[in-house]
Parts: sequence; structure tokens; C-alpha cells
Amino acid sequence: GLGLGYVSPVSTLIRWFPDRRGLATGLAIMGFGGGAMIGAPVKEALLQFNFKAPEFFGDADSLNLKTEAGRRFAEIQGEWREVVIASMADLAKLPDETLKPGVYAVGSGNTGASSSFLILGVVYFFIMLAAAFSYRVPSESWTPANWIPPISGNLQKKNDDSPERGPGSGTQDTTVLLTLDCALLQCHGRHWGHRRG
Repeated sequence: GLGLGYVSPVSTLIRWFPDRRGLATGLAIMGFGGGAMIGAPVKEALLQFNFKAPEFFGDADSLNLKTEAGRRFAEIQGEWREVVIASMADLAKLPDETLKPGVYAVGSGNTGASSSFLILGVVYFFIMLAAAFSYRVPSESWTPANWIPPISGNLQKKNDDSPERGPGSGTQDTTVLLTLDCALLQCHGRHWGHRRG
């Protein structure tokens, strides 16, 4: 997944912006991490849409229960059916707030997780496929205007006010700060998404 959604756009951006590698990488990382801000509410909506409440039989005190080999059974209309007793803590994890504590039939409900992740997987696949076909890689001889590639063996960048780059073309410190800001935004976005998820 990371190969399609992270590595390929970063490598493409670096080719288009060889003089602003840090900024290009930071922006890509910001978008990659910020996707969690969109994905988290979409995931919650899909889980609620695909959720199916299990069959409710009533309170545990009102039913005839027995335990065999570690499994709980309840007598429902003369038939023993496997059940589970759910507490408020258990039901708080489900998206349906109308459920109440009691005895539920095993295997009668659906959390909606598999359907939701299938939908997300299909949508993500087509989005990444469309993005992959939209990539355009510059030619080997292409360089940004007024940019002189560093001489082999000399990795020191030109001063921003040098004649080769021209004044006002940005500083290395600014690029580093922007990259740091993008990384921080990514971390906050992923943290926000994980908290909601």
C-alpha cells in the first residue's frame, strides 16, 4: 500500500522540484497523513450504514440459561440457542446506541467492518489507479528556471542571493521549516484520525 500511496508520488515530486526537495516531500507527506482526517469520518459513516444489530432475546434473569464447554446457551421457544450476554461496556463499542444490555444470539448481527473495508479498498484502488495514470515524469534534461544543479562532490547549496539563483528564491532554512510544519501537520492528522477511528 505504501508503494502506491506514498513512495511513487514523493519520487515524482522530487524530480519536478530538485531545488525544493524538502518542500516537495513535506507537502506529499502532509497530504498522505492528512488523508486520515477525511478517512476517519467516512469509515465511521460506513460502519454505521453496514451495521446490523444482533437478535435480542431479553434480560438474562428472564431466560433459562446453561453453559456447556465454555459456551452459553438460552432456551428460546423450546430450542437451545447459543447466546452471549452483553453489558453496557460491550455495547458502547458498537455504533448503535439503542441497544440495551441483555442476551443476544451469536452470529445474528454484523459489525459492518468487512463491508466497510471492502468499499474503502475498492474506492482507494480506483483513486490510486487514476492518480498513477496522471503522473508525468519530467525529461532527464529538464531543470527549473534559474537553477544550477550542484557539482558532483559538492553538496553545498548556493546562497539564495547568488546570481545563479537570484534574490527572493527562498532559503534553505525556510525549506526546512516548511518541511517540519508539514511533518507536524501529518502527525496531528494521523493522530486525529486514529483517535476518531
